[in-house]
Amino acid sequence: MQTNVPSILHLTSVHRPFDHRIFYKECRSLARAGFDVTLVAPSGTANMERDGVQVSGVPRPRSRWGRPLLWLALLRHALQARPSLVHIHDPELLLIVPWLRFLLGQSVRIVYDVHEYFVDSIAQKEWIPRPLRASASWLASTVERLLGRAVDGLVLVIEEQIPLYAGWRAAQAVVHNYPDPVAFAHPAPVPSLAPGRFRLVYIGSLYARRGIVTMLEALLQVIPQAPETQLLLGGAFETEEFRQQVASFLTEHNLEDHVVLMGWIDHLQLKDYLASADVAWLPGLFGRQYERRSISTKQLECMIVGLPIVAGDHPYLRVFIEEAQCGFSVPAADPLAHAEAILWLHQHPSERQEMGKRGQQLVLTRYNWEIEAAQLLRLYEILLDEA
Repeated sequence: MQTNVPSILHLTSVHRPFDHRIFYKECRSLARAGFDVTLVAPSGTANMERDGVQVSGVPRPRSRWGRPLLWLALLRHALQARPSLVHIHDPELLLIVPWLRFLLGQSVRIVYDVHEYFVDSIAQKEWIPRPLRASASWLASTVERLLGRAVDGLVLVIEEQIPLYAGWRAAQAVVHNYPDPVAFAHPAPVPSLAPGRFRLVYIGSLYARRGIVTMLEALLQVIPQAPETQLLLGGAFETEEFRQQVASFLTEHNLEDHVVLMGWIDHLQLKDYLASADVAWLPGLFGRQYERRSISTKQLECMIVGLPIVAGDHPYLRVFIEEAQCGFSVPAADPLAHAEAILWLHQHPSERQEMGKRGQQLVLTRYNWEIEAAQLLRLYEILLDEA
């Protein structure tokens, strides 16, 4: 390794080692650009190199109370590596930023990647007692602002985040979380999902507020007219209680043959599961966190493989559907409206395919990661030139 090559250390205490944004987009792009990149994340796997990125694991905490030990483990990695730039991906890691600055010196550059509307998301955390959520949001905002004084760079995912960090001295870059065309090239249907079914797919967090129950209720209205319909649900349940609620609903309404619970889907397999379906279904995102404008990466990932979209009528879901004329936007909490849109697509296969093609073309030409990676690289160049 050449000594003049800047060393980059990405740290996460929450995300998986091969997270879509962190590893497959940011770290791989940085490695291709010639940086020496290491990613440290909670994992039970051994250290490895993949696509030019060194991936190291630290033990997962057994509970939230064990998180401080995880932060210390990440801090130790940073002290051992002594990188040119540390890129953190979780708000809680701002707690180790003062130590990074003190122990590594003023020359190290520190980047904070704000994946979402962090303060708003606190108000939606199920593990925080409801009466305490407003206070928790205020406290999170205050701590973020105070600790952020030691940060050199901010990576945001959408322009609407800029006013929220207007008082920060850090250099900023908006790096939209658009899909990477390379990662979605040449998808192939999953062999275990035999042909002959009309398949709907949703891959994401399985939370009640994401509209999962609305999907199941709509499915009850679809199946009598399209009995070959099957819904593929990929992702992890937020709570065991909600998983049991869904399982009970499937049993009560005899939907076991019409719903496949696929669990968490690795990013390398995502395109193939999407290619196994006929329609992507995004019922909606509920709660304060999603009242602000955002970009649904899941929607664009479905579009890039050529799937038509049925989505809740939230503005940030509707905008791409309207621009590409690639599906339907319906009242988010109305099972009948979802069912009618799905049945129309079932009954019009040629129009369904044309919608998918239009959506795919839009993403390939305007909303893809190849464009966004340049913004991240430009920020790095600015920060490292200042070091």
